[in-house]
Amino acid sequence: MNNNGRLKTKDCLESIALFFLLSIFLWPIAVSADDDVLYMRAHKLLEKKQYSEAHQIFSQLSNFGKDIRMGPEYQYFAAKAGYYAGYLEESLKDFNHVINRFPQSTFVPYAYFFLGNIDCFLGKADQAVIAYVNAYKTSPDNRLNKLTIESLQGLAEAVPSAVIENISATSIPAKKRCDLLVPLAESLIKGNSFQSIRSILSACRSAEATRLINQADQLLKQQIEVGILVPLSGELQRFGEAMLDGINLMLDKYHAETGRKITPVVYDTRGDEIEAARILKRLSSGEAAAAIGPLTSDEASVSSAVLACGNLPLIIPAASQSGLTELSSTSFQL
Repeated sequence: MNNNGRLKTKDCLESIALFFLLSIFLWPIAVSADDDVLYMRAHKLLEKKQYSEAHQIFSQLSNFGKDIRMGPEYQYFAAKAGYYAGYLEESLKDFNHVINRFPQSTFVPYAYFFLGNIDCFLGKADQAVIAYVNAYKTSPDNRLNKLTIESLQGLAEAVPSAVIENISATSIPAKKRCDLLVPLAESLIKGNSFQSIRSILSACRSAEATRLINQADQLLKQQIEVGILVPLSGELQRFGEAMLDGINLMLDKYHAETGRKITPVVYDTRGDEIEAARILKRLSSGEAAAAIGPLTSDEASVSSAVLACGNLPLIIPAASQSGLTELSSTSFQL
């Protein structure tokens, strides 16, 4: 081979080598550019509420995206799109993946918040409280903090107070502690749960916390008297006794959940509507906070009519005839 041939071969080899090197360096950039295109497309789908399609693309990026730095973001948005698409179990895993694999990511507080939402939907109140509190503890976002407080307030009004009592107040940053605990205490008081107020606010040193503790203590000391109207003699005696047992169980449960003691004052209606009406009229002008009963529809219809001009709450738990409460705005039929 002459010199010209050797030079051409050398030039060709150098061109191939240069192309190969450029491919090595430029290929990730091209792939990254492709990832960016997919990322923007997925976000547009998310904005258009095309959640399933967005979830598919974000999941693809999470699994095969080449930019490791984008891993937490891909995973978070895959979980978020899946959440809105209704893939709750899959989203649960993805949000946990964000938290466990990328604990320093700015997406962690939001992942905790969505976990709380999913746990609420699945009826796991205890786990929802933990997730929301973790969201609040780790979030620098005031808007997310507000949403988290509102979510916990909703739980406080809907679940037994013991669920809220499990919150580890000292684990919450001191500067944010009272901002969460005071609204929670207010929600518990609104839901007539008073016995846990002192323990919940024990880690909060503020005038508002002290006021709520004193308010709860005063409410716990109040005597609540409720009239119970049941037939304890006559043909309906055994039904009246069964109803009384159920009412006592309900009152015991209320005491256990709220700390408030209700004193039942039992009256024998003998199954007679006139006697039931007479008892209710006397209760409406006395110290009773409410009345429960009577047993039968005949008794209840006359009793409810007696309260037409009064304000005594009457709970009718057993009578089944419709329209029993139409004459009284303070009567409630279960």
